[in-house]
Amino acid sequence: MNLREQNAVEAAFELYQAQYDYDLARGGLLLARGALSKPVGDAVLAKYGDPLTAAGKNGSKKSGRD
Repeated sequence: MNLREQNAVEAAFELYQAQYDYDLARGGLLLARGALSKPVGDAVLAKYGDPLTAAGKNGSKKSGRD
């Protein structure tokens, strides 16, 4: 019975390790996609402009901007 319990504990540990690896990889993916970035506050948008339209409505760059 001891061996059976040890196998059950090892299987549970492997499951938790696999879940941790999955969550870590998913977090890295979301971070890379920018899905984990903080929302921009209204005060920042009012001061610097909306980053989605900062290049102009047609997407072309305006003078003096990167």
